[in-house]
Amino acid sequence: MAKHYAPYEKSLNEVVGSTETLLYRRDTWKSTTDQFISDAYRKIADADMGHCPGWRFGSSILPGEIRREDVYDAMKGTPSNLFVPKLRGKRIVSLFEDILDNVLNPDPLLRLGGDLFRFSGMRVRFRRKGPKGRRVIGVEKDGKPLVPGRFYSIATSGGRIQRIPFRMGDTGRVAAEELIGFIKENSPIRVGLTDNVEEVKA
Repeated sequence: MAKHYAPYEKSLNEVVGSTETLLYRRDTWKSTTDQFISDAYRKIADADMGHCPGWRFGSSILPGEIRREDVYDAMKGTPSNLFVPKLRGKRIVSLFEDILDNVLNPDPLLRLGGDLFRFSGMRVRFRRKGPKGRRVIGVEKDGKPLVPGRFYSIATSGGRIQRIPFRMGDTGRVAAEELIGFIKENSPIRVGLTDNVEEVKA
């Protein structure tokens, strides 16, 4: 490993910024790492929604310096470009329904994913025990329900949204490098978890 790592060591150890917040992934609904990434994507692309997949790999980043390697470590294994597709409101709601079923289906053999995908710029309310396709109570943007036929822009680098066969919205820019540029311009990073996911118990 050391032999293969050596040519990239100087670049990977470059300090690109700092964080005042512990950046971590260890929760079903949200985490500070994913909050930061989705917020950054949304601001970089000036999109309605920022999105990153709900996965749990990637090391936690302690308050202090952020290196280039830390950013790549937080990304999926194969770096991809930043995409900004546009989806109708009804399609976004169906995506939430799909992933909630993957996480909450009472049949363990039908649970195909462990986390809700991470997002910013919108708010979702749902019932855990609702039937498949009817768990979402509502998805809002700026306090207003999504308009089913309206298009909304989503800044993303992968996950369930990437399965939509679009390839349109490809910025041609590597998502990890976009994050690195954002960190350089906005350090120190401060992240606060938002209340964009609400589970309704009743």
